[in-house]
Amino acid sequence: MAQAADRDDPVGRIRMNVKVRAFRTEDLSAVHPVETGLFGREALPRFAFAQLLDMVHDGFQVAEVDGKVVGYVVAVRKDYRAEPTVLTSAMLPIPGHEHLLPRLTAAATVAAANAYPVGVSGTPDQPAETLGYCVRRFRVDDVESLFEVELSAFGGEPYPRRLFRSLAVLGDGYFVAERLDERRAPEVVGYLAAFRDTNDQKLGWVMSMAVHREHQDRGVGTRLLAAAEKYFADNGCREVMLTVDPQNAVALHLYEKRHYTAIEMHIDHHGLKLSRLLMRQHSYVDQYVAPTRPLDIRPDNRSGSTRQDKGQLPERRTGLQTWWR
Repeated sequence: MAQAADRDDPVGRIRMNVKVRAFRTEDLSAVHPVETGLFGREALPRFAFAQLLDMVHDGFQVAEVDGKVVGYVVAVRKDYRAEPTVLTSAMLPIPGHEHLLPRLTAAATVAAANAYPVGVSGTPDQPAETLGYCVRRFRVDDVESLFEVELSAFGGEPYPRRLFRSLAVLGDGYFVAERLDERRAPEVVGYLAAFRDTNDQKLGWVMSMAVHREHQDRGVGTRLLAAAEKYFADNGCREVMLTVDPQNAVALHLYEKRHYTAIEMHIDHHGLKLSRLLMRQHSYVDQYVAPTRPLDIRPDNRSGSTRQDKGQLPERRTGLQTWWR
C-alpha cells in the first residue's frame, strides 16, 4: 500500500528522480532558460556558461528533476585561506523541493574546496601614474562603471552587473583600467577578469577583457594584459593559450604581435554555434622560467609603452588563456 501511495504522489515521485551532478557541455541549452527566467535582463549570456565550464570544472554543478535541468550553482575559492563561495546560481521554484538548492550548493562548494583556488589576494596595487592610464585592483564601487564599459565594448549581450559584483572573488586577478587627468576625477575605462584554472595551477585564463570604445587603440588593452601576465607569472602559471573570434581583426593583430600562432579552429564551440580560433604562444611555453624579480607594468608616460627593465622576464615568455567575445 505504501508503494502504491508513493506512485500516486507526484512530489514523492519527483523526489525519487532528483540528481545533482557536474555541469556538462550539453547542459548549456538547458541552463540558460533557467537563468533568463529568473533574472531577465540581468541574466548571464550563454557564452559566460561556456567560459565557466572551462575554468571552474566540477565547481559548476547542476540539479536535475526527472531528467530536466532546473538549477545550477558555480562555487569557487578565492585563495587557499578562503572558504568556498558561490559565484553565481539559479534555481527554479519546485514545490516540495526547497531542500534542493542547499543540496546543490553543498555539492558545488565541496567540489570547490577540493580544487585549486581561482585567485590570489594580498598583492599591493602598482603605484598610480600622475597622468595617462593606469591599472589597479577592482573596488566594489566600480560595478556601475564596469557595466558602462561592457555596454560600450560589447553592446547587445553584456555581462550583467551582478556578475561584476561576484567576480570580486578573484581578488588580485580582477583589474580595472583608469584614465588619469589632472583636470578631472579618474575615469574607469576598462577591466580584465583573470582566473586561475581550478584543475591546473599552471593555467591562467582571462575570462573577459573590455575597453570603452572612446579609449580603444590607446594601449589600454595592452596594459591590462600586462597586468594579467604579471599576475599569472608571479603565481606560477605557464600555459599560453587563447581562443578568439576569427573575425576579430583587432584581437588577432594584438596576439600576433605577442607571438601567438593559430593551432586549431572550433566551428561550433561548446555547441554555441560560435567559431573560435585556438591560439598558442610559439614554443616559449616549454621554456618558461619564472622571473627573478617582479615585472614593472607601469606605463612609461614619455612613450605610452610598457616599461620592461633589463634582467626581467621577456614579455613573450609570460602568457595567459583568454577569451574575446
